[in-house]
Amino acid sequence: MTGAVSTGSVAGCISDGADGEVSIGEYTGDEVTLEYATAPLFGDVEDELIESLRNAGLNENIDIEFSTGVWGADDQQDRYTQILQAGRSTPDIMLTNFAYTSAFAPREWLVDLNDALPQEKLDELESEYHETMVDAMRWEGGLYGIPQFVDIPTILYRKDYVENAGYDPEEENWSVEPMTWDRFATIASDAVEANDVDHGYTTTLNQRTIGHQTGYEKVVTMGGNYFGEMANQHGPIGDRPVTIDDEPVIETLRLLRTFMHGSDDAHARSDLDGGFLPSAALGWGTTCLLYTSLSG
Repeated sequence: MTGAVSTGSVAGCISDGADGEVSIGEYTGDEVTLEYATAPLFGDVEDELIESLRNAGLNENIDIEFSTGVWGADDQQDRYTQILQAGRSTPDIMLTNFAYTSAFAPREWLVDLNDALPQEKLDELESEYHETMVDAMRWEGGLYGIPQFVDIPTILYRKDYVENAGYDPEEENWSVEPMTWDRFATIASDAVEANDVDHGYTTTLNQRTIGHQTGYEKVVTMGGNYFGEMANQHGPIGDRPVTIDDEPVIETLRLLRTFMHGSDDAHARSDLDGGFLPSAALGWGTTCLLYTSLSG
């Protein structure tokens, strides 16, 4: 799975009550409660989060209420879309994936933090945060989120299984030296045969993740990228190069078909080991994948 930047975004639902427009001004010190829609793991440590916010300067008259739901790219964007389309007054702050920027910002659902933060805070974002993380939250000059954490998933493997297949991960420096997908396929196939198991590789390949997570990581490692250069990622919509039929995307699809159906498949690679990825992965999200991993 590819890494993702999760951010805190301010929903554009702060209104002066007249025309529904966002009204931003200096805090007057009145008692106020803000709702922060976040992931369950943060809701479990809300006391610690409140303490951290106070230590960082949060006014004592500002209270934070945390609301949590099922967290995952598969359904979180849909949930936020329903909330924002309905014009609900809460939540005020949302934990989002950076990929939501291009969907929410053009609809004016989020506050442009260039208008909300003092210049010293904007300068701090520029100087103390990773440039790529901050740029992922920009849309046509606006800034619509602050990076909260970076998620860097990895491919986990059963060390005993690969050792049974004759491999030595330490000797071959697997932890620091990346391998090709061809090499990965050979190892996965050998592990299936040596351990008499059904699958050598499980991942999420449902309608969403095949396009922007587990499928996209393979497109990138094949030398491709959606819309070409990174500068094109957020737009302008309708005026970006179409790369879905470029060779890296086609090779990625052939790779995945080989992993799933084996080299005898009509669209697979005949020179690659395969048949170790279950077709059920086409319906798995990240939560289902976790359950399959825990159940062995």
